[in-house]
Amino acid sequence: MSLMCRQCGFESPISSIFCERCRSSLRYVTSHDLTVKDFVTDGDRQALVALKATGLLLHLLYATVVEPRLKHLTTGISSKSPNPNQKIASLAGECADLLALDRLPTVCLNDTGQQNAFTTGSDSNPIIVIDQSLSTRLSDEELSSLLGHEMGHIKSRHLMYHSIAEVIGQGITFSSSYLGLGLVSIPLRLALLSWHRESEFSADRASLIASGDFISVARMFVKLVGEPAITNSNTSLNSFLENLQSHPRHLNRLKALRDFADSAQYSAITKKLHRRKILRQAFAVTCRFCGSPKMVEEVFCPKCGRSLA
Repeated sequence: MSLMCRQCGFESPISSIFCERCRSSLRYVTSHDLTVKDFVTDGDRQALVALKATGLLLHLLYATVVEPRLKHLTTGISSKSPNPNQKIASLAGECADLLALDRLPTVCLNDTGQQNAFTTGSDSNPIIVIDQSLSTRLSDEELSSLLGHEMGHIKSRHLMYHSIAEVIGQGITFSSSYLGLGLVSIPLRLALLSWHRESEFSADRASLIASGDFISVARMFVKLVGEPAITNSNTSLNSFLENLQSHPRHLNRLKALRDFADSAQYSAITKKLHRRKILRQAFAVTCRFCGSPKMVEEVFCPKCGRSLA
């Protein structure tokens, strides 16, 4: 048996989560799926609304300056990067499914020269780049944390504004002769960079959701900043915080994530996703027993009455 992609018509094996040709999700979206509203921080949401209210300036900046640079970068990455191994590809599929992405991002391994990962490309064609040496240092749970973080940016549709903020953060000046619109105002630059920092807190929450384990996220943080790996499975939170004392930005993010992990909001997310897992087999437009049409979220066939969960 096979599943037909609703986007391109390609038939993938019945066990597939994403189309093997266009990478679109083959699952039906339900009320049990994760949404951006489930995990985005108030600061991220409010700052992003303010950025969108600036009108066409940032879109023009992206189209004329940033996007051409990204195309050059992604072309180089695609041509030089080896495909991820089966383990990383499998983890990426699981994370993308858990976070309910509508498309499976491309994952590339690359010798970036830094222990890091980043997402480039566009909302319609995101590419996650992981430093090859870093990928060998992370456990499966830590890799899920890393992939979840990058996919949190993708799900939140951060890519365009992230790309602009990163270019501005590198100190590139946009002159009036180049854009024809005058310099990007200092308040707008500050707003972009401030939102850029805030958006990391939302992505960190996606990291926790993807791995399901706060300690795995903490280990990933420590390895990202180049501190010696903590190998004791019983290591206390304070040990991780001590390792990040010289990295205040990561320290603050980890403390914020700890609060989120202890919150009713995160508890509600885990219950929602657990129910999704239990009922998932039922989510289809036809009964798997008699073939009768049904609403996607109906767990009993309206014709034959059989339980589909």
